[in-house]
Amino acid sequence: MLRVFGATREGVNRIMSELKKDKIIAYDNNKIVIHDLQYLKNYLKCGDCPVEICTI
Repeated sequence: MLRVFGATREGVNRIMSELKKDKIIAYDNNKIVIHDLQYLKNYLKCGDCPVEICTI
């Protein structure tokens, strides 16, 4: 689960809408589908943690 601290609901919705518009993510049956994981990792300034502990 992605945790966002200090963000308003409107701010999160805006970012999610931008990611959807750019086809980085999509929604399918109330789930978020990631189409470009590397872009999302760069966007979040994510490290290269093992998949077992990744929080994306």
